[in-house]
Amino acid sequence: MRQVLVEALKVAGLYGPLQELAGQITVRQGINAAGEQVTYFLNYSDQVVTVSSPYAGRILLGQCQTAGKSIGAGEQLTVDAWNLAIVVGKPTANEV
Repeated sequence: MRQVLVEALKVAGLYGPLQELAGQITVRQGINAAGEQVTYFLNYSDQVVTVSSPYAGRILLGQCQTAGKSIGAGEQLTVDAWNLAIVVGKPTANEV
């Protein structure tokens, strides 16, 4: 059933990089006052989660060694157990 829904979303043009993260981590997005895309990666589990970042930007909040650094789209982003990471960057043209 999941594959049918994925295909329907793709055909409708509603499937984007965030859907790839479903089941791994919770993702929320918004736009801040500066017009930047703010992406929240929320880890509601007792396990460390590493995902491929769907967007480029700077890590506003994350592990101590990564906060303030830049991350590229497709680079690995690690979120500690029961924690979150926030990535801030420019909105992409093909946002879903």
